[in-house]
Amino acid sequence: MIRAGFPIRTTAGLRRLGLSVLAMAALAGGFSAPSTARAGIMTQPVKVVSIRVYDAGAGAVAFVQLDSTSTCNTNLFQIELFKLSGAGMLAVANTAMTTQKYVIAEISNANGCAGYGTILQSLAINA
Repeated sequence: MIRAGFPIRTTAGLRRLGLSVLAMAALAGGFSAPSTARAGIMTQPVKVVSIRVYDAGAGAVAFVQLDSTSTCNTNLFQIELFKLSGAGMLAVANTAMTTQKYVIAEISNANGCAGYGTILQSLAINA
């Protein structure tokens, strides 16, 4: 048997190590129930009223109109399509508008509320 400095030599020892690692990860929250991670200002569940894709010169954006002005004193928000997440958020907006599902929009942490055209950080369909 070749020993490479690994102190566990039996299957039972490996099993104990695995259970210990699993227990530590669970205590640290590594195996918590799946959820949507959210960090910024969030809207209440709202419906998408309209979507307008606009070429803003330096990069395309999509303006998403929601049915409420309770967040950031506006109902018109901006998705930056030139970012990797832009296409995904646009797909969520299109799907929600087509199926009449509610969405929850998260305001960009980097920019905060800016009134008309406030930038979105995430958009999630609310089941």
